[in-house]
Amino acid sequence: MKIGIVGAGAAGLAALRHSLQQGHECVVFEKTDKIGGTWNYTDDLDVDSYGLPVHSSMYQGLMTNLPKELMEYEDFPYSEVDKSFIDQKTVLNYIERFADRYNLHPYIKFLHHVIRVNPLPNNKWAFKEENLKTKEITDHTFDAIMICIGNYSVPKLPEISGMELLGSKAIHSHNYRKSDAYEGKKVLVIGAGPSGIDIARLVGKVADKDVDYRSYKMTQALTWKELAEEENQPYFNNVLEFVAKERASGITIYPPDEDVFNAFCTELKAVKVVILGQDPYHGPNQAHGLSFSVKPGEKIPPSLKNIYKELESDPAISNFTIPKHGHLQKWAEQGVLLLNTVLTVQKGKAKSHANRGWEKFTDKVIKVLSMYGEGIVFLLWGADAHKKTAIIDPKKHHVLKAPHPSPLSAHRGFLGCKHFSTANSLLEDQGKKPIDWYLPAEM
Repeated sequence: MKIGIVGAGAAGLAALRHSLQQGHECVVFEKTDKIGGTWNYTDDLDVDSYGLPVHSSMYQGLMTNLPKELMEYEDFPYSEVDKSFIDQKTVLNYIERFADRYNLHPYIKFLHHVIRVNPLPNNKWAFKEENLKTKEITDHTFDAIMICIGNYSVPKLPEISGMELLGSKAIHSHNYRKSDAYEGKKVLVIGAGPSGIDIARLVGKVADKDVDYRSYKMTQALTWKELAEEENQPYFNNVLEFVAKERASGITIYPPDEDVFNAFCTELKAVKVVILGQDPYHGPNQAHGLSFSVKPGEKIPPSLKNIYKELESDPAISNFTIPKHGHLQKWAEQGVLLLNTVLTVQKGKAKSHANRGWEKFTDKVIKVLSMYGEGIVFLLWGADAHKKTAIIDPKKHHVLKAPHPSPLSAHRGFLGCKHFSTANSLLEDQGKKPIDWYLPAEM
């Protein structure tokens, strides 16, 4: 097999070594002139001498925030180092020794920038790259591609009013290199994560006074894609592949492919209430990606009928009358996340896609809400939903539990639970606008 590997950092070198051991033909494309990836220090900011974005955020004085014992290759230990937390130069030296030990340099093309990778109909990959020295552009075809360049390199700045007035005096840690530039100055570091604390420690040695560092919760700048997307995880790709294969084999899957992630039309920063369902409705034309909701024109399912009965009977919900439809988009637009724990189902077979990986993904969504949200009201109905209490921070959020609204359990405590009015009271106590649960009579 002919394999193209992008990046000659720690991951790319490991991929190269093991692919060669399996007898594959390999080429590594590295856009810089050395191995080591993010562990290489450079004085360049923003772009390098070839006009390409600088990938590394390395700065002088960096110490690892993981012990070396968790960072080493399994059969290639840091034998010459005693301490667990080490500096950048020691890590880079270790990576270089690894490349020398397994004679990896001959397989690496330095100063070769990957322009484009595209799948081909024959299960191969079209690959276009540029020699940065000669400017020559070359096309290749590979049987497989390994992308080994890491997840993050684009700086993310918080939206703080007036920060633009500081101009070049306000930088992201991606462009911090050494403390000399801050000698005798007053410095504010925003962010108390590993980089923030490390930079505060270094700059504090030369700054005019103690460095002030603040933790800033970037909820307003974050999106579902940045927080909850798990597309690089094997389990997530496996469940998508499973669903795609079922559809391709002629099995009817609900909801349609374009509706699977409809719940995330409710922006992360806007979520006030979470209503957790199980899996989508498995009848024709019902499911459209929002828990308990059905498409306009479809018959109202039994569980949703009981939800409507509870709303109508709650004396604190004064304007609700049961509509002739089951479309709940109006709730989603107000900050109600209508999330199923399983996002797809086979026609006529309830829970047919359970334990395929969706639960891991939606658990991540709940954890993200718990971590970044404030004062969210979680409505957990039924034993399965109740289990999610374990991943919700009760000090930050409100959890209301009741039996499931299905006909089998609604009369055991769901009807009369007053969750909708209680949720609004909890929102109003925080100064948030309550949810208008009213739905138009017809769609």
